[in-house]
Amino acid sequence: NQALIMFEDLQALTGYLRPADVERCLKNQGVAFITGRDGRPATTIEALNQALGVRQDVKQIPTIEF
Repeated sequence: NQALIMFEDLQALTGYLRPADVERCLKNQGVAFITGRDGRPATTIEALNQALGVRQDVKQIPTIEF
């Protein structure tokens, strides 16, 4: 999934290697994240954008037909 940012990418983005350090950095920056069963954090592009104050204008919300 391209919207998901995995731990290895977060290491490259933050410059930290240990999961706890990456988590602390994400918390300090206000980035929402999840921690997997392996103890390593992951987040989404949307969560990073939100923490950065970047918003995409939504002109039309798609409808789901059942």
